[in-house]
Formats: sequence, C-alpha cells, structure tokens
Amino acid sequence: MADVGITFIIEDRTYHLPAGDMHLSADILPADRQRLIALLEKVKQQDAEAQSAIRNAVRDVGVAPRAAAASVPTGDPLDPGTIKSGRLGHGDIDNLVARLAIEERQTRKPGLTKQGLYKWIAGTTVLVLLLVFIF
Repeated sequence: MADVGITFIIEDRTYHLPAGDMHLSADILPADRQRLIALLEKVKQQDAEAQSAIRNAVRDVGVAPRAAAASVPTGDPLDPGTIKSGRLGHGDIDNLVARLAIEERQTRKPGLTKQGLYKWIAGTTVLVLLLVFIF
C-alpha cells in the first residue's frame, strides 16, 4: 500500500507529512513552516474567491434560494434544483456551464434558412440587373 500523505519542497528541503501523524510540523524548520503557512493561506483565499464567484454566477443565472439549497443533486443535471449551496464541485460547475450554454442557444437568433438564402440571392440578382440596365 502506498504511503498516504503530503510531500512538499521548500528551498531544496523535502518534507513528507504522513496522513496519520499528529506531530506534523515538528520536523519542519520554523522559516519553512512560516512559508508553508503563507502558501496555504493564499490557497485558502483563492478558494474563497472562487466560491464567491460561483455563488455570484449562480445568483446571476437566477437560481431560486430554495433550489440552491438542495443538498444532493438528483435527476436532470441541467435542472436548477441540482445546484447546491456551499462549495460547488467540478461536476456542479460543469452542470452550471452546460445550463448556461443551453440558455444561450435558446436565445440565439436562428441561422440562415433556405428561404432566407433564396431571398438573399434574388435580391442580389435584382440589384445586379438594375446596375447593368442603368449603366
């Protein structure tokens, strides 16, 4: 079985923290410990900012608060009720992006149809003929 834990390197010094060790920081130099704490604080801050951005995106989409409070997603992944409050995982973000893409497609103006193409060709032909007769 593989050794479970975290291994990190600070200025060419390698540290390994086993998962079950209660005295994790005993072997870490004080300066390295402070650098590690500062790095982890930055990670924590970025995580909080990402959660805030996701919450704002969910709010902007218009998910009802009761639907956002659902604890376990079930059924259709594109249903607004599948988004849960708190930290959203990778699958939740994918569902949100997919739902936004579907809403975008529904509001998009339809492309050129056969009838529209025929109208465009007829209009261009009439314009060219008029220019030929005038000049």
